[in-house]
Amino acid sequence: MKQDDLLVEVRDKSLSRVGTIPADLLLLEAENIHNNVGTWKLQLGADHPLADVLSTPGAGLIVTGPTDVLFSGPVTRTESAVTATDPLGTLTVEGVDDTVILADMLAWPQPSNGDAATQTVGTDDKTDAAETLMHYYVSANCGPNAPAARRRAGLTLGTNGKRGGIVSKSPRFQPLGELCKELAEPNNLGFRIVQRGPQLVFETYAVADRTKDTRLGVVNNTLAGQRTSTSTPQKTRVIVGGDGDGSHRVVVPVDNPGSIASEADWGRRIERFIDERSSKDTAELTQKGTEALADGGATLRSAQAVPMEDSALTFGKDWGLGDRVTVIVGGTEMAAVVTGMVLKVTEDGYRLGAALGDPAPLSADAAAASAHTGLESRVSSLERTAEATPPGPRVISPSYTGITQATPPSGYPQGETVQFYLSAEASTVGGWDFAGKWGIVETQVWAGGDALQTWRRVHSGSTSHEVWVRGGQASGWSPWRQTAFEHTLTPTSVTQSSLPSAYPFGTSTLVLESAEAAAGGWAFGTGSRYGVLRTIRPASATYAHQTWLRLSPTVTEEWTRSGSSASGWTAWRTSAHNEKSAKGVVAMQELGTTPYVGDSATVVYTQQFTAEAGRCYKVALRVASVDTDGTGDHATLRYAKQTAYTTVRWASGTSVTTNSRMVGDFYSTTFDDDSLTSTGLDMACYINNPPPGPVTIGVTLYARRPAATYGQVRFLPGGLSTLVVEDAGAAL
Repeated sequence: MKQDDLLVEVRDKSLSRVGTIPADLLLLEAENIHNNVGTWKLQLGADHPLADVLSTPGAGLIVTGPTDVLFSGPVTRTESAVTATDPLGTLTVEGVDDTVILADMLAWPQPSNGDAATQTVGTDDKTDAAETLMHYYVSANCGPNAPAARRRAGLTLGTNGKRGGIVSKSPRFQPLGELCKELAEPNNLGFRIVQRGPQLVFETYAVADRTKDTRLGVVNNTLAGQRTSTSTPQKTRVIVGGDGDGSHRVVVPVDNPGSIASEADWGRRIERFIDERSSKDTAELTQKGTEALADGGATLRSAQAVPMEDSALTFGKDWGLGDRVTVIVGGTEMAAVVTGMVLKVTEDGYRLGAALGDPAPLSADAAAASAHTGLESRVSSLERTAEATPPGPRVISPSYTGITQATPPSGYPQGETVQFYLSAEASTVGGWDFAGKWGIVETQVWAGGDALQTWRRVHSGSTSHEVWVRGGQASGWSPWRQTAFEHTLTPTSVTQSSLPSAYPFGTSTLVLESAEAAAGGWAFGTGSRYGVLRTIRPASATYAHQTWLRLSPTVTEEWTRSGSSASGWTAWRTSAHNEKSAKGVVAMQELGTTPYVGDSATVVYTQQFTAEAGRCYKVALRVASVDTDGTGDHATLRYAKQTAYTTVRWASGTSVTTNSRMVGDFYSTTFDDDSLTSTGLDMACYINNPPPGPVTIGVTLYARRPAATYGQVRFLPGGLSTLVVEDAGAAL
C-alpha cells in the first residue's frame, strides 16, 4: 500500500461526506487495533476549507485503502496553534475509530427497557453461536433493536455468519466492546464498526489463516525491518470463582493443551484466579476460564514489522489487520495474528508498521495500557456484580454444597440467611421429612450456632400449601413441625358427611349459599340460609371442630359440631343468644344553664348517638331547677305564676328541630324569681327501634302562659344535672 492509495475524506455529524484531503497535504498518524478502538491524529492548515468542518463537534474522517475502508471515526479533540513562523496557524485534530461506540455503550440486563431504574431482570442471559451473540448484544443495546433513547443513529448490522462455538453470556451493564472481545477472540473472530455509504456498519469476520501464503521476513524482502519477542505466558491455569462464599463458593479450574505445553516449555505452572461471582453455571464458568486463557494463556510471541513498499505481498491487499500470518525469525517461523497497524504520513513520506501477537512484550506503553485495561475491567466487574446486597436470603444450591436433612447448622453459611430449591427427587435423595414434594428451604444461622429453618411447599392450584419449621444449635436440629394455615374451600370440596380427615390441617372456611348447602346435604341448607362454615383441625390431628354462622342483616344464628376421622361427626347443635338484655349507657352529657325562653319552643339541648338495629333506647333528663325571671312577681308573696313546658324529640341523622318526633313531655311549675322556691325536672322516655345509624335527641323548652305577663323560663341545673341515653334492651 502506497501513500497515493489512501483516500482521506471528511464527514460531518450526519455522516455526510463533505470533502477530501489531498495526499500531498496529508499529515496523518493512525493506529488501528484488532478488536479494539483505534486512534488517529491529523494536521492541516487552519485556513484549509475543511478546517471549520473538522472543528465542529460530531465531525470525523473516513480513510480508505486500496481495497477497502481502513477505518472511520469521530473527532475527539481539536487544537489550533499560531506562531510567528506559521501566522495562518495549524489545526491538529485527534480522533478514534467508530468502534468506540462499543466502548461507549453498556450491555444492559434488560436492553428492551430503556429505563435503567426499572430493569426487571439481573442479567441478559443468552446462549448461541459466538458471532450471533455479538450481533444480538450490539443490536439490542445500540443498534436497530435498541430503545429509541439508546439507539445509535445510522448504525446497522453486517452479515452474521453464525460462526464460533455455542457459548453462554450473562452481561449486567458490561461494556459492550469488552463483551464482544470476550466472544470474538476465543473463537478466532474479529469485529469493528466502519462507515459504508451513509451508514455505520457493525461487521464481524473470521480471522483469515494466511500462514501458508503470507510469509513475512527481512530475508525474503517482504519486510524492511522487524522486531520479535518470545516470553513466558501470563497464566497457564485459571481458577474461576463463581457464586457463593467460603467453602460453599463454586470453583472451576480451567486449562488447555496449549497452556499445559507452555508449562513444559518454561518449567513454570502459573496460576491465576478469575472472579465471576455473578454465575453458578459451571459451563459458563468454564467458558470464562477459556476466554482468560485465550489472552496470555500460552507462550507469548510478538513482532513489530515494517512492510517493504515494493514487496510482492502488499499490506491491505494480500494481508491485513486480523489475519494470521507467518513471520520468519532466523531459521524458524512464528505464526501470529496481525493485531495492530500503525500508519504515518509526514512531509518525509509514508510509513506503515504492523504489530503481530500481543504487543506488550515489545512496548512498555502497550504493557501499561494492557494492565490498566485489565484492572479497569476487573473493578468494573466487581462494581456490576457486587452491588448493594439484594433484599432477602442469598440463594445457594444444595447440589454443590452437599446439604441434606442431616447437615447440622454448622454446615450452613454462618451469620447469614440462605435459600435453596428442592425438587421432589432431591428432597427424597436428601432424606428430608417432606420427601417427594417440591419446595424451598430457607435457613438462618446466627453466631454461636443458633439456627432456624423453614420449608415451604411449591404447589399448584389444587395442592395444599404446606410450611414446616425446625430450630437448631450446635448439637443439631429439632424435629420438623408443620404449621397450620387458614384455607378457603369450595362448596363442592366437602359435604356434611365428609370426615375430618377430608379437611386441611389448620383453619378452613367455606362460604355456602342456600342452594349449595342443600346440595351438600348440610342440616342448615333449608330456609334460604346463607352462611360461612369454619373448621378447625389441629396439625397432624384426626379430630376437628366446626361452626356455621349465618350471614344475615336481621337474624343471628350459630350451629356447632365436633368429630374425629375414626367415629365421624356429632349431631349439630344450635347456640342460644340473649339479645334482650340491656347494653347500658351509650351517651351522657352534663347540662349547663340555658337562656331564658318565652312563648316559642326552643331546642336548648342536643345529644347524638349511634343506634343499632332492633334496639330500644331510654332517654333520662334530670334538671335541678326550672327557673323564671322577675316579670309577674308578687310584691310580698311567693306563688306559682308560670309553667315551663319541656319535650324530648328525636330524628335520624345529625340534626333535630322543634317539629321532630316527640317521645316525652313534662310540665314544671315556676314561682317568683327566687331560685330558693322552685321545682326541678326528672323525666324518662323511650325511643323504640330507631333506624340503625346516627340519631340526634333534642330537648325543647317554652313558657305555657304569656311570658310578657307571667315571665320567661329557663333551666338552672346544678352540677349533677344530666342528659343520658341508655340501651334498654331489644326493641318491642
